[in-house]
Amino acid sequence: MSYDMNTLLETYKMRLDIQNVRRIFSIGRPAGAIEETEWVNTYLYTPEMQKMGMYKDGFAYMGEVGEGNCIIEVGEGSRTLFSSHTDTVHRTGGPQNVMIDLEESKLITDSGQCLGADDGTGIWLMLELIKAGVPGLYIFHRAEEVGGQGSAFIANHHADLLQNYDRAIAFDRKDDWSIITHQGGSRCCSDVFGKDLAEKLNMEHRLDTGGSFTDTANYDGIIPECTNLSVGCHNCHSGRENQEIPYLLEFRDALINVDWENLVTVRDPTVPDYSYRGSSGFGGSYYYTSSSTKKPDAIVIEEKDYKEWDNQINDKSHKWEEDDEWEDDYIPHDVWDGSYDYLWEKDINDMSEREWRIWEKLSGSDLHLDDNDSDKFFDDEDELPTTAQGFQDWSEPSIPKPADDNEGVEDEREEIIPDAKGQEYDWDSWFGSESL
Repeated sequence: MSYDMNTLLETYKMRLDIQNVRRIFSIGRPAGAIEETEWVNTYLYTPEMQKMGMYKDGFAYMGEVGEGNCIIEVGEGSRTLFSSHTDTVHRTGGPQNVMIDLEESKLITDSGQCLGADDGTGIWLMLELIKAGVPGLYIFHRAEEVGGQGSAFIANHHADLLQNYDRAIAFDRKDDWSIITHQGGSRCCSDVFGKDLAEKLNMEHRLDTGGSFTDTANYDGIIPECTNLSVGCHNCHSGRENQEIPYLLEFRDALINVDWENLVTVRDPTVPDYSYRGSSGFGGSYYYTSSSTKKPDAIVIEEKDYKEWDNQINDKSHKWEEDDEWEDDYIPHDVWDGSYDYLWEKDINDMSEREWRIWEKLSGSDLHLDDNDSDKFFDDEDELPTTAQGFQDWSEPSIPKPADDNEGVEDEREEIIPDAKGQEYDWDSWFGSESL
């Protein structure tokens, strides 16, 4: 059987892309935890990236010394800022299994905690843009999930840096269609900017006024056009969080091809503009400033505040989105009157936490993760592996090589297309000068 070389190369590249995303998701990184610091210093703030100009600012979270937001400029003269954050909402840090749902083409985890697509996906997208040499200022923020404190530090202490930019693009939004125009009810970018960006992306994105919070909200009083774009993740901050694969790869390619410097810029950041439609979605809603430039430089946060936040994170999976407690033996009076019949036609991955719990009651299902739920995501009858390498071998099985009449003859294709399975990611060469 013959293979087209271009198809083989594209397949191999796609497998490496997916593996690299999985590796970012494979470590839980609560804000300020040793796992976050070690991950940043091992895989992001590398000697190669430092040689390219990456530096850390003076931000310190909970007394950290020598840490901070990681910042790197690609090219010269760009008026575009790209934003993501390195922390996740994992209750405990450390490794977790990341698997591929083959039927849905999504990345998932069985850890019982979040997948970490918020904001591991944003990190991967920014690394891909850096790899492609897309000009701009790239900020990998710290402590976004505990109040956007890393970005607040920059807005309070380095506003002169931000004044050099016309647009701030965050990759930290759920779903696969949003271009956020409002965060927390306050306008952060103009509609004409959002529509221009949607046209240039050419992926059927739409304007969304329901943003909650991400780091670019702290820049909306300085930078004219601040937004947050959908990265294709769903059910963020929960054990059902998942990441679309096809959308992510297409989105990456579209971002690389956008003419960022010629996007329409019309918003005046000094003129407040509010919406009373409310906000929704996931993000760091526990923050002390809606726009950090409107507050004094010093923001004093007591240790008890961090403990309170930690408790909220720990309890989040057991609460309604509206903070109403769900008791196992309690069924809301409107569950059985037909109000929720629409759930039978709805994908569980698109359900809210309330809808999911009610669907469980209606169907008599129990989808909570435990050691006996191995058939939850897969229809495979075999027992699931228990190690990361085992999951990789199981989800990406090698195809037996057919008999070859030319046994012993060197296979040139194998030299060009090495076996991606089990291959460790070569961060050094990816970010070496030869890749730019």
